[in-house]
Amino acid sequence: MVGPTAQAPRYLVHEQLATGGMGEVYLGTQVTDAGRRRVAVKRLAADRQLDQAAMARLVAEGRLGFQLTHANICQVLDLVVGGERTYIVMEFVRGLDLRALLGRLEADDRPLEQPIALYVAREVARALDYAHRRTGADGRPLQIVHGDVTPPNILLSIEGEVKLADFGIARALDAAAPGSAVRGGTRGYMAPEVEGGAIDHRADIFSLGATLEEALARGGAASPELTAILRRATAADARDRYLSAADMERALALELARRWPGFTPSALAELVRACMVPVERAESDAPGEPKTLFELESRMTPAAGDARATRTATAPRPRRARRRALLALALCGAAGVSAAVFANRGDAPEPVDTPATEPRRVPPPEPVDTPATEPRRAPPPSGDPAPPSSAPSSPRAASDRPEQPASKRRSQRARRAFLTVNSSPWGAVYVDGEPVAKETPLYRHPVAPGVHRVTIYYPDLRRHSSPRTVRLAPDEHRTIGFER
Repeated sequence: MVGPTAQAPRYLVHEQLATGGMGEVYLGTQVTDAGRRRVAVKRLAADRQLDQAAMARLVAEGRLGFQLTHANICQVLDLVVGGERTYIVMEFVRGLDLRALLGRLEADDRPLEQPIALYVAREVARALDYAHRRTGADGRPLQIVHGDVTPPNILLSIEGEVKLADFGIARALDAAAPGSAVRGGTRGYMAPEVEGGAIDHRADIFSLGATLEEALARGGAASPELTAILRRATAADARDRYLSAADMERALALELARRWPGFTPSALAELVRACMVPVERAESDAPGEPKTLFELESRMTPAAGDARATRTATAPRPRRARRRALLALALCGAAGVSAAVFANRGDAPEPVDTPATEPRRVPPPEPVDTPATEPRRAPPPSGDPAPPSSAPSSPRAASDRPEQPASKRRSQRARRAFLTVNSSPWGAVYVDGEPVAKETPLYRHPVAPGVHRVTIYYPDLRRHSSPRTVRLAPDEHRTIGFER
């Protein structure tokens, strides 16, 4: 049960990722009590902000998408409504859409391999089957039709996931939602009956068949079974198509298993990563927080048809800033009192919490927001490491290290311990809060004997939920495995 002090989700909106048609998509960060994660934030284009019909369709898209929770559908996480600042907050999928992937392959004069094309189509068919069968709170089918199954709306992640996105012109045929009477689609993928207004789930089957046909156009000759799948999916008469998306999914799955029984999504993941290399933004390898354009705040989670599901865009909370200022003043005052006491005593302050009987130890590293005049120090191993960054952290200053006899230092250099780290999927390796490898596997990494904390950050910037703490003896070699 969430307590009364739980904070509502906030969204930091960063740079623009894409624009097209009526919408713009931005990279954002969701900030909650549970932590932070990357999100995609969609709004109307600037020239459509005053279009009330377009705004109503955007809100309808957010409320409809919020009801759909499936592994093959790009999840709508929130709807922020506040005049010009009306946004849909969606799951961020790091990768490429199918249109971009086909463009990269065409530029390199390479075809899309048939098993990958079949796998992508099968996953989209699975998403459509879920959406078509979705029921409302009363148990009645919503009869949702996506309406624009095209390559740009099929997202492919660097982990081999396939997600159907953009239910912008989707409609629940038994609901009079704003924008539900709008007919739309993309020519070349739109079923013949759509222009006449006779729309049902079989229009999505036609669009998926046309998309698969385009994906296979530059590849090798299709088998008779695959040709039959394409012909049936894109039949001009809706009565000649598959009866459901589940029927098409079954046909695609059988063909994939019959001809490529050993296929796994890792083949798609490898292809997406390879095609992203020349076009990835520079900050993709340095996942620090980008510049924030503005901030949104959500006060409640939207529900379909809930008239109260409105949000107000707000500035950063002044109360939090006031608390931070008071805390800073209190710390400064405490530091001043301590300095005066030691000045009157005429002796230097001892390290905090260090017993007099023990040798002097180095104080724990300061937080990340230390003054610019002090050297940057890594977070303590017992705490959560800072977000990963491709730039290696600066080494500690010599004054931060405990003084040791020369013979002991030579002994420590001579006797080291070693770590080998693997993870599935791959990720960046942090040891004691410091980055040591941009990706796994990490082989025989030398460390000092003692206790170390090992953390993995995955490509989607999420940290493994269970960092490992290991104690290593001199010359010991330990292998650690992480699995998501």
